[in-house]
Amino acid sequence: MLIDLTLDIEKGTNRFSTLDNPITLRQQDAEAYVFNVNLRQGGAVLDLTGMTVRFYALRPDGGKVIDGENVAVLSAPDGIVQYTVPAKLTQAAGDIPTSYIRISSGDWSASTGNIAIRVVPSVAIEATGGDYIPEIDHLINALEAQRVTYGNAEDVRASEWQAIMDEVINARGRADSAADRCEAALASLKVDYDDLTDDAKEKIAAMASAGVVFATHAEIDEAFSDAYRALWNDDEQRRIDADIEKHRKADGLFQLPASAAGREVLSLIHI
Repeated sequence: MLIDLTLDIEKGTNRFSTLDNPITLRQQDAEAYVFNVNLRQGGAVLDLTGMTVRFYALRPDGGKVIDGENVAVLSAPDGIVQYTVPAKLTQAAGDIPTSYIRISSGDWSASTGNIAIRVVPSVAIEATGGDYIPEIDHLINALEAQRVTYGNAEDVRASEWQAIMDEVINARGRADSAADRCEAALASLKVDYDDLTDDAKEKIAAMASAGVVFATHAEIDEAFSDAYRALWNDDEQRRIDADIEKHRKADGLFQLPASAAGREVLSLIHI
């Protein structure tokens, strides 16, 4: 249902200005009533170009309605807007003596004369209180959606971070295990005297009796001076190896007797 109104920001009267002749609605009426409003300033058309238009009302239950969502500007130059009545406006039965349209642009703001509305009771209405400000409600819903999204993203990041930490811990465990195996392998290379065979022990005893001196690695290291170690370097070792190849090795051709055919021959040559 279309209800025509002419409202002036100079607060002039209109046919629905007072409760003597209000617009009558019923609880739960929603979107069936549309206020078709012609806005004026001192009787002249109010150009709404670049303006923000909202509907304001104070319900009988004390709840506030501040609604720009249900306002449609049909023709800004002609000052024509329409307001579709939402369910929140008719939520509580009783008189609404204070309702109007506010127009604003930057610091400039003006409101129209009053619109008197009477909401008559409905059967089995389940009214809930509270203000009706849809723009804020949308903002709250958007923030809640962002919170849920952020929470989900945080859960994903926490899961990814935990996976990385688990991999680091596993890698550390593998490294520790490898180090343990290396230490065990090095330890296995060290042979105690008690672990030697009897034959090896007899050879060591014979060598000791012959005057051979046995020393530990630590004793050997201590016996060499830093000056000697400085002389015995990689370059010196390469020189020694080259001299051995040049002066202590040679090719030879040897004629073996026929009886040696098919037999393994061990030859020891002293130079």
